[in-house]
Amino acid sequence: MKIGIITFQNVENYGAVLQCRALYTYLVASGNDVQVIDYRCPVVEGAYRIFPKFRKNIFILALQYISVIKNYREIDRRKIKFQHFLAGFNKTPPMDIAEVCKTNFDYDFIIAGSDQIWNPNITGGFDKVYFLDFDGRFRRAGYAISLGDANYPQFAEKQFYDYIRKFDYLSFREPDAADFVGEKLGQNLPQVLDPTLLLTKQQWDNILGSTDMKVPQKYIFVYFVVNGQSSQEIVKIADRLSGQNNVPIVYLKMNRSLKNPFKEKTVTVIDAGPKEFLYLIKNATYVVTSSFHGTALSCIYQKDLSVVIPEERGSRVRALADMFHLGDRVYRSYEDFIERCNEEKLPIDNRTVEYQEALKRSVNYLHEITGVDNYR
Repeated sequence: MKIGIITFQNVENYGAVLQCRALYTYLVASGNDVQVIDYRCPVVEGAYRIFPKFRKNIFILALQYISVIKNYREIDRRKIKFQHFLAGFNKTPPMDIAEVCKTNFDYDFIIAGSDQIWNPNITGGFDKVYFLDFDGRFRRAGYAISLGDANYPQFAEKQFYDYIRKFDYLSFREPDAADFVGEKLGQNLPQVLDPTLLLTKQQWDNILGSTDMKVPQKYIFVYFVVNGQSSQEIVKIADRLSGQNNVPIVYLKMNRSLKNPFKEKTVTVIDAGPKEFLYLIKNATYVVTSSFHGTALSCIYQKDLSVVIPEERGSRVRALADMFHLGDRVYRSYEDFIERCNEEKLPIDNRTVEYQEALKRSVNYLHEITGVDNYR
């Protein structure tokens, strides 16, 4: 079957490119002819520009510019690594919205997703390309789409439902999104796995291949995306673990801050591409994160893990934590961690009943679309 994929992919975001690679890999391994449609949404790509946009607080803007200039070589190396990783896809030429809408694609299916492609706060309003609102001889499917927060008022608008009623198949990544949209449409919509969880540890090892990273033999890997209260809690937890166990911190830095937030010994990594991100998770002694994909891949690799539920996107990480029984490893705050950190924790089980049921449900959904059964 000839399948096109439209999702977030041409951005310097580890979760975005890895979920795209995972869905692409899964569908190719199932015997399909797969192509990623290289749509370039200016709002999405603008969020990852090297130099920040103008802002009213000139002092903060100046500090961010200084940080970028200071770390420019590492940032440029990271960009090159992302571009090299993205070259491993069968992709169309880059397209803007006008080019997508006039191409008249000839696929059996176009799959929209995964990730928050329907979140208007990320795409600058509803972007018709991510809703597959263009002509062509193809059927439409949504796979593991995340709304970010189903309570956004935009999801009550008529335009949203006009868009999604055109889909032949729909599925969502979080149970609350599947229930919310399903109730509005009067349908029973499936909750399926993020594409990163479709692949085995061996398949991820094959994607990782070899890297020339130089990090300590033992380390605590720390990764967070959004600066805020959750990131402050992560820093304190990592410092505590580092001091207690005499293990250094490897901090994957994506923000433009000049300050090292950690008190304990820290190796700061700026130039990591997607493969290096996988390497840092796979080889970590301990992982501390608030990231959905950081948590998902830590579960695949069964890492010793502490997760801080972020206020910004707590439902997404919480649904993942429930599936892998991470209750004794999920914390609301540093104080919560201190209260419970000495409790005995079971090793992470990446074959829970909930995960296996979700995997089978996801594979059945993809089988219904493609006609190929690849359940492992």
